[in-house]
Amino acid sequence: MSEFGITCLAVGVAAVLSVASPAAAEDFPATPARQARLRPHQIEESPEKTAVAANSEMTYEGDTEMTRREERDGRIEYIEFLTTDLAATKTFYSAVFGWTFTDFGPDYASFEDGSLTGGFATAETVQTGGPLVVIYAVDLAAIESRVKEHGGSIVRETFSFPGGRRFHFTDPSGNLLAVWSE
Repeated sequence: MSEFGITCLAVGVAAVLSVASPAAAEDFPATPARQARLRPHQIEESPEKTAVAANSEMTYEGDTEMTRREERDGRIEYIEFLTTDLAATKTFYSAVFGWTFTDFGPDYASFEDGSLTGGFATAETVQTGGPLVVIYAVDLAAIESRVKEHGGSIVRETFSFPGGRRFHFTDPSGNLLAVWSE
């Protein structure tokens, strides 16, 4: 199994990168959108396959626009939450999970978690219910402690399920999420 590299253009600066995990190439397809969001520990220099990232789109030599759209077809690319306090929400998710934020005016901020992007829109109230967003953590206890420390509330204590353990929490605005680990 071979490694592959990408040439990433970001803010006019080019860097040569590659995916260091051979398993990811076969067992979990490294789509262009996923490669564009790799974390530093997942990247290693390799000149084998070159790609260009521009505007969050990755293009391989010979790819067509239709091929890139087909790869994205039917996949979740963005998730939005409501928040009653945008500043507190950004502080909470930065401190607990290490997410980074980009502000788009006083009432909206997008986030990146290294895998998925999304946003928080300011609202007067947050209604719970609907799909449950589940976040993976290597150290479940450490994340649970940080959730409590930064103003979140544990609404379902850690429990076992086939495949692992998880707990449910609400963030400072009342959004219900879960965290799981093996």
